[in-house]
Amino acid sequence: MKRATALAWILLLLYSAAALAEPIEDEYLALRLKYRNFLADVGAQKKRANWDKFIVGFANFTEKHSTHPRADDALFLAGDAQERLARWTTGEAGFREALKSYDALARVYADSNLADDALWRAGQILELKLNSAAEAYLLYRTIVNGYPDSDMFAKAKDGMERLSTFAPAETAPPAEPATTPATPAEPSMTTPVPPNEPLPPAEPGPSPAPVAAVEPEPKAAPPTFEEMTPRPAAPPPETAAPTAPAPAAAGVNRLTRLAVWSLDGRAFLTFYLDAPTKTEILIRPTASETTEFCLTLPSVETAGDFSLPPPVAPLTTLSVESVDGRLLVRMQAGALQGYSINQFDSPSRLVLELHAAPVEQSVARPSPPNRVVVLDPGHGGEDLGAHNRLLVEKDLVLNLAKKVRDRLREQPGVIVLLTRENDLFLPLDTRFGLANDIQATAFVSLHVNASPRPESNGVESYLYESAGTPAEDDTVRFENESGQNHNNYTYPYISPADRVLLRDESRRLAERLQPRLLAGARQSRARAANRGIKSAPLLVLAGARVPAVLVEIGFATNPEEAKLLSQDAYLDQLADGLADGIRRYLDDAAAGGE
Repeated sequence: MKRATALAWILLLLYSAAALAEPIEDEYLALRLKYRNFLADVGAQKKRANWDKFIVGFANFTEKHSTHPRADDALFLAGDAQERLARWTTGEAGFREALKSYDALARVYADSNLADDALWRAGQILELKLNSAAEAYLLYRTIVNGYPDSDMFAKAKDGMERLSTFAPAETAPPAEPATTPATPAEPSMTTPVPPNEPLPPAEPGPSPAPVAAVEPEPKAAPPTFEEMTPRPAAPPPETAAPTAPAPAAAGVNRLTRLAVWSLDGRAFLTFYLDAPTKTEILIRPTASETTEFCLTLPSVETAGDFSLPPPVAPLTTLSVESVDGRLLVRMQAGALQGYSINQFDSPSRLVLELHAAPVEQSVARPSPPNRVVVLDPGHGGEDLGAHNRLLVEKDLVLNLAKKVRDRLREQPGVIVLLTRENDLFLPLDTRFGLANDIQATAFVSLHVNASPRPESNGVESYLYESAGTPAEDDTVRFENESGQNHNNYTYPYISPADRVLLRDESRRLAERLQPRLLAGARQSRARAANRGIKSAPLLVLAGARVPAVLVEIGFATNPEEAKLLSQDAYLDQLADGLADGIRRYLDDAAAGGE
């Protein structure tokens, strides 16, 4: 009897434990299902509060049920949600929040089958988003040494080979940390994302080279991000920074270190500063058929122990000098294809990337049979553009672009591409970059205007010019700011001679577009204003190496015009005008111009 009673109690306890576990499992599965449905709802993703709800939900699940088998899954999904959100909105700060979640998973749940995935995700963020190649290398090495049987092993080996330039120097053992390493913190992060859900496409990195076999080492605990020295590269030994730079005087911004390295025909320069700074850039050809690149750092001076590293390919010279309270960094290289410059925090640093061009590029007059038109529907994704109760610019110009494309495709020998086919945010350099990559005959960016003066109306066309007029400040500010995501764009170098040729070709394109667009508008609104052809420093046109024009098809802030813009028949009239203008330009170009 006693044995039967004891057995009954054991069965009752097991049943109670199972019954208690099921609600926790159901809680996780319900939250994951809602998250997956959310990822399929583009409209819901436009609200930051919706993202935060899932981030907090997954994080809270992990904190409340830290020993449950689903705790690591929830933490991974929290990091995934943070990473997705950061791609489109929060930028560097958001990516660092995702790093915290992935780091916590790898440390607290080191035996989880998601630990290697979390390390890989973190490495990709560091390499591709935060320009921290040395830190990414360490994470890839952790996967190779600690998870030799994981599905991330091969990718991590490729990553180590790709970033071998940034491997820590082996000449001397690393110094002992000055402080005691932090104990693993409880996972109180933001939100994870369901496993196996695809992320938005990441920027492509350099193609990985063949990788030598790596001998797995005993599994080690992943380093915390706080324990890893935040540096984007491992410079040559002679350029290593002193261990203890002298303190800066109050209010003085110093350049404490300059690290340089090269990879795949690109030169990278990382300027370590006490604080963020503004930059000024001047690019000009020299008498010796090289290009001089001058970077000015206002109100910056070199630290007392600063040492200048030697130049690396494609740079031929590198100098730093102080002039009138400014720091001038001068470099010379062969032909330059483009450059990018980004600011980062913790530590404060400025990263300059110069792209070498094997042969000088020139702008040729468009001619058949390669007549390719790139239409750029402005804005997209969370960037609505001009909007009111009648219209949303991002949707309206996408509809218009498709109408223009359909009309142009009726003409033999004309290929038409759209920078976006759906409701997607695109950085500005991606937009003009498509036109550059395929050497388009013309690039036309479509937008809706806005003004604090409701009587403003009509259509206008813009060319790129480095300086505009005060009258266009509102338009320029709106188009430039609303199109930005992380303020990190890559602009190709365009020589002064090519810039003149581009401006002339772009004006020819605008001269064909503006009157035909106006004629289309006046079919329904006879008093539509002809606002003419203007020049302004519009960033979406700044890097175009092909004839490029931005057109404003009307004002969302003008009641009469906004009502027309919301009507499909009126868009058909505008599409007829735009297509006719582009055809006339293509025909002129084929005939050799005027």
